[in-house]
Amino acid sequence: MLFFTVGTQLNSVKKLLDLDFNWIIPGHGRRIEFKDVGEKNAVLEAFVEEKYAHYSSDKNKW
Repeated sequence: MLFFTVGTQLNSVKKLLDLDFNWIIPGHGRRIEFKDVGEKNAVLEAFVEEKYAHYSSDKNKW
């Protein structure tokens, strides 16, 4: 069984910012089509920032 920390997972998502694509087609869940790479990057950057903030605040509770 593989275990990845939240930080490792978020770093992996950040790597997607360097790639040129408009679709995310996951193995499960809904697919997402972005209108362009700029929109994809804006959405992924906001996601990573929100999750880092949430993860950091949860981590400080312990």
